[in-house]
Amino acid sequence: MRARILLCAALALIPLERAVADPRVAITPIGQDSYRAMIQGRVVLDEAQYAVEKKATLLCGRKKVQIGGYRYGQQTALNTATSTQGSLAYSQDFSCVDKLASNTPITAPHDDKAVLAMTDKFLAARDGNDFDAALAMFDADTRRMADGWSGDAARFNDEAGTNHGRRIVGITWYDNPAAVARPGVYASVDYVGGYSNVPQDCGYLLWRTTDGQTFELVHEEHKFIPAGTIAKLTPAEVEVMKKKIGCAA
Repeated sequence: MRARILLCAALALIPLERAVADPRVAITPIGQDSYRAMIQGRVVLDEAQYAVEKKATLLCGRKKVQIGGYRYGQQTALNTATSTQGSLAYSQDFSCVDKLASNTPITAPHDDKAVLAMTDKFLAARDGNDFDAALAMFDADTRRMADGWSGDAARFNDEAGTNHGRRIVGITWYDNPAAVARPGVYASVDYVGGYSNVPQDCGYLLWRTTDGQTFELVHEEHKFIPAGTIAKLTPAEVEVMKKKIGCAA
């Protein structure tokens, strides 16, 4: 599966050996035998996940580690006028369990029409500030990680200006990918678009299905270049940034 992150591109900053023992990995209990790991600042996604797994293994002891969803992005919304951005944070939930969930492979049809209908429904809810409806489409693990998501989305909608529309640029299907904890058929739906104050806007939604007709959203990535940033760049530099964050389709 393609390695991607929420909201912004990861930059290589620390070697793996340092990430494993990184004291920045803070653990907070969120329920019985359930925890949230947090790393402040820029990280390499794979290294952050590995560091969290190491911490979780030590904490869970003889119990099994059940890794949940993650979020990596800005803790505050991007200001489209000044292009200032909030601090970055990586967070991931995990649980200590006696027995892991079944890993029996799942077979389901690749129904582009069905997953596009869910994508349209989610984006319409997000665009229309109906965040309860949008959050209801996430799976339970991802929804639990969505602290601040509604506020960030509302601020983006308020600042972005007129929506100039978006178009789907790709659908990629994955059958029971080894990189995820739960078996299933996954569809990554990529889109590009723009707003009056955010000329370059793109992202992807990762959906999971077990029957090809009902879907749950397990990951959202939203990336953009605001007008305030574009005004400071040459056209060539804008194209380079578009490619870097995945808005070049």
